[in-house]
Amino acid sequence: MQEMKELVAALPKENRALFRRLLRLLNTISANREVTKMGPSNLATVIGPNIIYEKTLNPQTMIEDME
Repeated sequence: MQEMKELVAALPKENRALFRRLLRLLNTISANREVTKMGPSNLATVIGPNIIYEKTLNPQTMIEDME
């Protein structure tokens, strides 16, 4: 967890602010999972690959890695 905090702290100010807003939004969506049908696991599956990816990765490789 400490490493993640350090990575976020190293982001430029604007990126850090955007990241915090995104986390608040995802928290709100998850808190309303009865309505949104998007709990933490579903959000991680859908949003995670769009946030954390290598630009050189092949989309097919990403799908195979998730399996």
